[in-house]
This record gives sequence, structure tokens and C-alpha cells, in this order.
Amino acid sequence: MQTLIPVERMVLSWGDEEELCIVNRHTWGGLSAPWDSEGEYIVPIQSFTDFSDAEDGAIGWGAHLFGDLSAREIERRTIKAGYHSAMFAPLRAGDATGGVISVVTSEPDAYTKKHLRVLETIASQISGAIHASELYDKAVLWTEEREQRIVLEAQKQELERISQIKSQIITTVSHELKTPLTSMAAFIDILSRNREGNLIQRQLDQLEVLRRNGSHLHLLINDLLDHSKVESGTYELLEMNFDGYSMLRSLGESFEPLVKQANQFIEVDLPDGEVTITADQSRISQTISNMLSNATKYAGEGATIRLESHASDSMFSVTVSDDGIGMDSEAVENAFDLYFRGGEIQQLELYQAWDWDSISPKPSSTCIRARSS
Repeated sequence: MQTLIPVERMVLSWGDEEELCIVNRHTWGGLSAPWDSEGEYIVPIQSFTDFSDAEDGAIGWGAHLFGDLSAREIERRTIKAGYHSAMFAPLRAGDATGGVISVVTSEPDAYTKKHLRVLETIASQISGAIHASELYDKAVLWTEEREQRIVLEAQKQELERISQIKSQIITTVSHELKTPLTSMAAFIDILSRNREGNLIQRQLDQLEVLRRNGSHLHLLINDLLDHSKVESGTYELLEMNFDGYSMLRSLGESFEPLVKQANQFIEVDLPDGEVTITADQSRISQTISNMLSNATKYAGEGATIRLESHASDSMFSVTVSDDGIGMDSEAVENAFDLYFRGGEIQQLELYQAWDWDSISPKPSSTCIRARSS
């Protein structure tokens, strides 16, 4: 290159639009400049639009590229380093200038238009190589992203296939379990009638235990089926109009034997009259039943479990509380996280149609408030 252009120092610089400057990236030849010890030399650009639109090089200090103030600073520093002539050519990538190549020499007025044309030709060749490199990098990145998308899509399809198989297995097993369970429940019911009078009270009590356990197993199987439907997206809520207070009274009565067996007490405090709710009654009942069941399990012997409710024009509130150790702040924050179980509380779920407002952090108390959707 020195046979074509008098050059003692050559610098390759790249523009930074965010910082509004160009940064010296590569330097060849020449005496040590005063800014070399400062690391990458940064030249501010007064207008990045003018810099990006510049197509022609220039002999001098690059005022059309960097602006007058920056050009004067470049001139001051360059002359201080012992170089008295400079020439710049833009490095074009596509339709924009992305950087510059500059040459300097200590000889005054050393460059001519012929030298500038040679430098612009060199800059054009370098720009082509840079543009090709950028296109190659983009192609590699696009290929990697495409391969990653293919892998992720394959993994997604495999997970969906496994999930579908799991749901099918759960559904099949649940239905297979229901068949003998129905027969067992029927025979237990027949024996419990004791029409022949040949069963003593202890045997009747044992049949009642079998009946309760069978009912509990039946509920667990239904839960499995519901879970499978939720995962497959086929679960549907069955909305209907029902009396919320009547539902709660029935729940309180159904838990009396269980509470009595645990040497506990249950108090149902409900307003007089009726409150009409439009929702899936079985799911609301299931959720509150889970709350009562948790209170029975963890409140301890001799505890009192309270079931309370009140309603306004747009809100139906149910509170289940007991005399247990309560819920700390962490438990309150995570009570509705999937599979979370902190201290003395257990996961409560309601899949749809209710907007949960709060959980009261009172001692061993769970309060749900819901607006019908």
C-alpha cells in the first residue's frame, strides 16, 4: 500500500450510533500517538446521520464525516503526534457508512485526489469483505435459530404426545377403577340394610367405614378425571343458579361425623334467607369442602372449625377458620401456587370463573372472596 499512497499510520474505525462516536479498532504503523496509552481512541460525531450518509472520502481532517469541532480535535491531536497530512475514506455497508479508514503522514500536503481515489478503492474492497462477513454471520445466526426452533418444536410435540398418553392412561385407569368400585358400593349398601337382622352393630359400623372410604376413593377418581380434562383443555364448567347458603349448610352437616370423630366442633354461621349464585356448584362445593377438610386435618383435637359467609350485591364471601397455628406471610403469598404446601396449609384450587381477591392471614384462617364472572 505504501507504494501507492504515502502512509506512516493507518487506522480502521467503527461508528457507534448509540454513543454518537467512532472508535479506533485497528491501527497499523507509525509513531506512538499521544492517545495510544488511553486505549481505544474515541472520536465524537456531531451528526450520525451525516456520517452514515457520507459516500465520498476527503483529504484533510474529515469535517464532512465528523463535524467541524471533531475535525479540529483530530487535527490538533494528529499534528501533536507529528503527522501533518491526513486522508479519510468511508467504509460502506449496504447503503450506509459504518466506519472509516484513515491514513496520515508526517509530510505536509502529501495527498492528492489520485491518492484519495486509491484509498476509496481500498475502502470499497474492505467494505465488501466486511459486508460479506456480516451476511455470513447473519446466515449462521439464522441457521442456528432455525435449528433451535426445529429442536424446540420437536420437544414441544414430544411433550404434547407424552401428555396425551398420560391423560389417556389416567382416564382409562380411572374408568377401570370405577367399575369394581360401583359394585363394591352396591354390595355394601345391600349389606348395610341388614334385612335378615344377622349383622351386629360392630359389623354395621365397619360397613359404614367401608362406605365412607369407598365414597372418598370415588371422589379421588373423579379428581383424576377432572385433572386429565383440565390438562387436555376439554374441561367445562357447568353453570347453574343455586342457593349459596343452602350449599354451605349441607357442607357443614356432611362434615359433622368427620369432625365428631376427630373430637372437634364445627360452627356454621350463616345469615337467614337465601343468596342466589350463578356458578358451577360442584366445583364451588369441592373447593370449600377441601378447606373444611384441611381445617379438620390440621386444627388438632378439641379445635373449633368455623364456616361463615356473607353476600353483597356483587360479592359472595366464604371464610373457613379454626384454632390451629395459622398461616405465616410466606404461606399467604404462596397459598395458590401449584403443589405448594407450607406449614399447616394445603393447596386449594379453583380452575375458572372466580376472581380471587385475598386470603386473610388470621390464625389458621382461610378466607375466599369471589366475584361471579
